[in-house]
Formats: sequence, C-alpha cells, structure tokens
Amino acid sequence: MAFAGPAAAGDWFASAGWGLRLDDHRVQAAPGQGAVRFAPWTQALTPAFGLAVQPLGARLDAAATGRIEVGAPVPGEGVGPLRRGTAAEGHATLVRTFATGLQLAARGSIARSRDLLDVDHATVSANADAARWAASARGVSRRLEGEWRVRGWRSDEANPTDARSLGWGARAFLVRPAAGAVFVGGHERRMDRDGLLLLRARTAALGVGRNLGPGFAATLELGAVDEYLGTGPSTTRAAAALELATPLDGAGATQVRVRLARELGPEFELELSRRSGHVRTWVRASSTVDIEGSGAVAPAVIQRAAVGAGDTLVAATVLGVEASLARNRSYRGLPLERVEAARVAAWLERRLQPWLGCRAGWDLVVRDGDTGAGPGFRRSRFELQIRANAR
Repeated sequence: MAFAGPAAAGDWFASAGWGLRLDDHRVQAAPGQGAVRFAPWTQALTPAFGLAVQPLGARLDAAATGRIEVGAPVPGEGVGPLRRGTAAEGHATLVRTFATGLQLAARGSIARSRDLLDVDHATVSANADAARWAASARGVSRRLEGEWRVRGWRSDEANPTDARSLGWGARAFLVRPAAGAVFVGGHERRMDRDGLLLLRARTAALGVGRNLGPGFAATLELGAVDEYLGTGPSTTRAAAALELATPLDGAGATQVRVRLARELGPEFELELSRRSGHVRTWVRASSTVDIEGSGAVAPAVIQRAAVGAGDTLVAATVLGVEASLARNRSYRGLPLERVEAARVAAWLERRLQPWLGCRAGWDLVVRDGDTGAGPGFRRSRFELQIRANAR
C-alpha cells in the first residue's frame, strides 16, 4: 500500500543479531525399536527492521524479521529441512480515525518457516507450513460496525496444498443510549482447502448490549444459523451467543473477555490478562470449530489453552514463561487425524547497553504419538542470542 506525501511524524529501528542454539529432537519409535534422536547445533543471523509513520492522519506500524541459518540439514516430523536455510516474518498495522467518529483499522502478517518451534504456541497442525498468513480489517462508527478476517496456510511440497479460514460480520445499531444498545447483525464463517468449500455458516441475530458496571459490559444475541457442510444440503437452526467483556483500550489493570456461543455446536472463548506493578499474567482458552494447517482435510473442533506470566526482575531484565495446549476433535463425524500437543517456553532478556541486548530461551513441544497424524515426538530448543540495535 502506497501513500502520498511526507509523514507527519515517524520512527524506525533496525537490528542485527547472532544466535547459537541446540535442538534436541526425539521421535517416538514403534514397539521393540529404539527412539530416534538427533541434536544439531545451529548458528543464525537475525536481521530486523521496523517503522512507525503517520501519513495523511493515519498511523502505520510495520516490522519484518529474518533468520539465516547455518547448520546441519536435519529431516524429521515437525522439523523440516531448515537447519540450513532461511525463515522470515513480517506484520503491519494501519489505523485511521476520522472527525465524524469513524475508525478504520487493518492488520496483516505473513511468516515463512517449516519449523513447529517457530509457531509461538501449541498447534494442531501436524507439521509446520512453509507459509502462514493472516489479515483483518475493522470499521467502527456510532451506528455501524463491521469486520473481516482471514487466516491461511500453504505447504511446501511438490504438489502444495492451501487451506483458509475466513469470516466477516456487521452490526447496525437501532438504539444506542449511553447504558447499552439494541442492534441487528449478521456474520459468516467459511473454511476451504485448495479452493473447495468445506463449511459455510451464515448467522443472523437480534442483539442487546448492556453496561453492567464501570468498565464491564454484556452482549446477548439470539437468531438463526444456516450451515452448509461439504456437499450435503444446508441446515437451519437456532443460534445464541453471550459475551462479557471489559473495554479493549487496555486502560484497566484487568482485561477480561468471555464469549459463549451455540452456532456450530457449543463454542467458547476466554481471554484474561492482569497487570500488577511490573508483573503481567495472562490466560487464554477456547473451543471452536475451525481449520488449522494445510494438512487439515475437514473442519474440526479445536481446543486450546494457554497461561503465561512476565516480570521485570530488575532494571532492563525481563523474565517470561508460557505453557499452552492444543488438541482437535472430530466435527459431526468428519474424517480427522487427531493431534494433541503441548508447548512450554521460558525466556530471559536483558539490555546490556542502550544499543545492545541479549536473550536466553528454552522451548519444548511435545506431540502425542497415539494418533494417525504421524509419529509423536518431543522437541526442545536451547538458544542464546545477542542483538545490536539502531534507531
């Protein structure tokens, strides 16, 4: 996206890092056979660049990172031949607020890597995809709200496969006093693989929102959903959703969002974060019908959970830890390669000088082998990195 004219204000940064890591990978073996293990050392150069500008009254934030690896090529489930190669990631955010109260926001990201440890949470993807991308857009005004989002995956095989999960939604407010609102709305969810539509669900609802207290609101929606699954006929049934949430501006010490819905079966989402002094803690959990990874052949019930904390121990030293779980279950009897995965990460970062920092990290991912999605494995990574910054 191009903009005309100079930025009203801007900032940028650039950095270059060098890292050394050890990947300890163990594949579960068949009964009577020994487990397969390999532990390659890898060096990596990690350039990064980012900028923040304000063209034409909007704010644009963008950043990109890369990794050039030098090490021994290693095959293996969840690893990919990336011990000697490259990986990259980029993301951008654009926000524009108009005098009429209309706010528009767009986000996008793309990553290339075939290593499961480059995904920063547990995933039911049987293996990392060569490319992962996501995009979203949202518009909010006094009378109307709308949003659109998409996630995609593409494998890096001789015959590559693509998968997408996308959705959109809109609301029109009939009454919107200070204490609440009444609205009509609709949204659609779609999932496809290699251009073939796997699931489409369209929901229409009448909703009401109410402020329950300072910084806490509830939203109730009642309506109907029309679901098309595979090649069968579409079905229509009642739908309902209840959401409890604090404002998204992050002004409070505690942020909460809970959503319970019955559209494609029972679904829920939970997000909780709290900041106290230098300590921040967070919890996330969900159970939704979705598709994840280019290897997915059908929608599934994907269940996720994560808990983490970060603390500034002393000046310029940050300690963080997070654990996450993910598993999938069949949706309406559709074929499924069941996956159960756990991920644990811990890291320590310290700024040595205003322009120099270092990081030590440990990551562990374990995937259950009692499934049809390939052999199970246990993978850990120890990494040391030093990075120089300029701005």
